[in-house]
Amino acid sequence: MSNANYPVCQLTKRELFAAMAMQGMGNWVPNADHGPFNWDSPQAVGELKARWAIAQADALLAELERKA
Repeated sequence: MSNANYPVCQLTKRELFAAMAMQGMGNWVPNADHGPFNWDSPQAVGELKARWAIAQADALLAELERKA
């Protein structure tokens, strides 16, 4: 990911893409279909969303790099 750390508006592309992914999850409400997890813990849910957003950003950067 040669350009993943290039700043965009003081954010790296990775940070920007992760933020955009997290923003899209703002209205996502977990339920039992999402597997065994402590959905009553706001901290645990926040950590899960953060990990997911970072994974989405990394996947997007990898795909963009592959197509470049």
